[in-house]
Amino acid sequence: MAPRVLVIDDEGPIRLLCRVNLEAAGMVVHEARDGASGVEAARRELPDVILLERHARSSATRRGGSSSAAWTT
Repeated sequence: MAPRVLVIDDEGPIRLLCRVNLEAAGMVVHEARDGASGVEAARRELPDVILLERHARSSATRRGGSSSAAWTT
């Protein structure tokens, strides 16, 4: 089974760059545009690896909620 990667980034060109290169390496790629949809995708797809911006924030974080990375703890 091919490794599954979730790419979370708000910039479409960055997601596309990751998708093209990861798929060329034989990986299955899922994408999300922000932290909130990334958490949903991670729970749904159960990826082997998650790539996200270091400073990625969801709309919940901007309103004082938890970060997208906090769901794993």
